[in-house]
Amino acid sequence: MERRFFFITRVPDEPGSLQKAASIIRKYNGNINRIHYDRRIDPCTVFVEVTAA
Repeated sequence: MERRFFFITRVPDEPGSLQKAASIIRKYNGNINRIHYDRRIDPCTVFVEVTAA
């Protein structure tokens, strides 16, 4: 049964950081449903919704 998880995480504001985070989710067979990022709020904070078993 798949479950939905919500994360608020800090990701460095540099090239490849978000890809590295996505590869961790992929490693655990997760699926990213939604990502919200707004540099005006905080340049390092990312909101992520993931579905995984």
